[in-house]
Amino acid sequence: MKKLNLKEKAHFHLTGSTALTEAGFKRFNNKELQKIKDISPNVYRLARECSGIQAHFMTDSKIIKVFVTCDRVPNMSNMVAVGYKILINKETVESKTNSYDLKAYQPGEYKVRIRSIFKNKESNFGEQVTFYIPENFIIYISDNKIYLTKMDNAEYKYSLRVDHNKVENTNTTGIINIPNEFRDRVINFELNVYIRDVLRYKVVTDISLILNNTFKGSDLEIPVNNPKAVYIDGEAIEATLSKDKVIISKEVIDSLGSEVILAVSGDTYIIKKLYVTDPFVVLTSKKIINETEELKFTFDLNGFKFIEIAKKEFSLGVDYFFDEGILTFSDNFISKYKELYPDSKNIYLMAVFRRGSETVLINITIKLDA
Repeated sequence: MKKLNLKEKAHFHLTGSTALTEAGFKRFNNKELQKIKDISPNVYRLARECSGIQAHFMTDSKIIKVFVTCDRVPNMSNMVAVGYKILINKETVESKTNSYDLKAYQPGEYKVRIRSIFKNKESNFGEQVTFYIPENFIIYISDNKIYLTKMDNAEYKYSLRVDHNKVENTNTTGIINIPNEFRDRVINFELNVYIRDVLRYKVVTDISLILNNTFKGSDLEIPVNNPKAVYIDGEAIEATLSKDKVIISKEVIDSLGSEVILAVSGDTYIIKKLYVTDPFVVLTSKKIINETEELKFTFDLNGFKFIEIAKKEFSLGVDYFFDEGILTFSDNFISKYKELYPDSKNIYLMAVFRRGSETVLINITIKLDA
């Protein structure tokens, strides 16, 4: 067996031999590390965080045996970390595990460096990592303006689009004026929020400024993932927030004005104009009946008044009657209808109700025998 001395430079080039005489655990010495850093940051990081000796040589031998003799007992107690020191901005904390919970920290930007703690020594601090703990980003509307969570060093880049009309701009105030021609419309809203030129928030949602009916006397339930805040006309209100929805109590709904703008902030954003009114007339009986059944339909009027059946061939008080929320058809209504419309298989009717300026149309059906 041929024996070669690794220190013979004629045969080998040793990498890392001088690194072992310097502080820390690394495969290259400090001078070599600086050369590598500019060429390959990943190799630099790996070389800095592991130790050892590499021997490079060429041979045609089929079996190679390597024997390593150390002139001192290996210090394995300094090869496994027993804890970590974490430098968070200017605060240093210690952890016995390889994780640390930041849930108690306030929203903002944090610069972090970590060093390993061994039994008899500590490593150098690693490279700095910068990350951002986001705030609950709130969006609401008041006085025809969109208000966004105000943050230091933030730049708000946004676009508002209705059909083919589009407005784009950037500001640092977090307040966006809604153009006159966009009001009472559905606006496609896109927002990118940058903090020190880094994108922190991205929002794409519709702002519905057309009226959405909301009825007094009932809770309002809005599906939204992980809701965080609810605003009405720019004022925060109390609501029940669960994992996938918001519930606004009927007491709150009853206290609102007739037209308000609701804004719910969560993983998604719900922004829409509500028309708060008393409940509409409701059909409480079956919507479809057979001609062999009693020809009656029952309604909960909620302040509405029955006006007519929207079919000029039939008259109130002759062909049909309405009393205390019950619409009843005369005994000869079916035969009269068949005479007028002999090919009909079903009777489709529309009942008209009115409350002040509000008009409600309700469809009802009578199925005819074959």
